[in-house]
Amino acid sequence: MAAYLDDKASPKQQESLGAIFTGAAGGPMSALAPLIKRNLGAKVVPISYRNEGKKRSARIPQILEAVVQAVPGSANPEQEVIKRNAHPLFPELVQAYGVTSRYTDHEFRWDNTGKCADYTSFRWSGG
Repeated sequence: MAAYLDDKASPKQQESLGAIFTGAAGGPMSALAPLIKRNLGAKVVPISYRNEGKKRSARIPQILEAVVQAVPGSANPEQEVIKRNAHPLFPELVQAYGVTSRYTDHEFRWDNTGKCADYTSFRWSGG
């Protein structure tokens, strides 16, 4: 696992996000923590994210370039395909595909452009 923390976050926010991503803060990510074989640490980087209708994009310079687009429904191309109960943390996901999906860091390099992707809105909160 590698975590990337937005450089616009305050040091306190970065610390909190680090605790969330490692599962140390409890919640949904703590259930995934036992599945992590190697923690590659966290980097503070500039992150840009855009939500444009049925398209989502994220960019970390020199590391990540990701753009996903909703798959149009067969009965109504204006309506995206919704997957229900297909993920343990999210009850609904929008079926999408990777318009662009490239990652290079920590001696890993992959290009999943054109492959399956999902997106959803979510809000986690703690006490």
